[in-house]
Amino acid sequence: MTKASRKVLEDCKGALEDFKYGVQGGEWRRRWITSVVLLRTVGNVLKIVDALTDPVLEKIINAEWEKLKGSKPEPRIFWEFIYQERNNILKEYQISANMYFPFLECPLKLSGFFSINLCGVLLYPNIACRYSIEWWDKYLANIETQYAANKRRNCDFELKNGSGFCLQGLISGARLATVDFLVA
Repeated sequence: MTKASRKVLEDCKGALEDFKYGVQGGEWRRRWITSVVLLRTVGNVLKIVDALTDPVLEKIINAEWEKLKGSKPEPRIFWEFIYQERNNILKEYQISANMYFPFLECPLKLSGFFSINLCGVLLYPNIACRYSIEWWDKYLANIETQYAANKRRNCDFELKNGSGFCLQGLISGARLATVDFLVA
């Protein structure tokens, strides 16, 4: 049901693992860009790929997207980070994460770390990515729950309307079978 977007989310987790202490410069920037673009890709793949697998799923995904748009600026993790940072990168090739130097040692020895301002709080960029992954996981789980509930309601409807016995299984979001028996 959300198989393709879940695959992208797994890649987000892998990209997060690539953030290692001491990575700086161009290598850090490339890892950051990869992580941010993957985070936004979860939603694009959900709407463009997963939604096309089932009309019921498409309605749920579209309704959740409209609800998300209507709640702007909340949740801030989506609008101020996932959405905005991806736009900064793809449209202007700018990143919001900056090197912060709490200690300056002489001669010319710098001690610093990257940070991103999210909702007025300075965070390590990998923490912002971790929060985003958790947010996407909950968002997808909500869609999956609604989809499963809809499928159960449809099965109950078939039973109540005398179409017989409904056997419907869901494994990894795939519909196994619906079997109707004639009632004499």
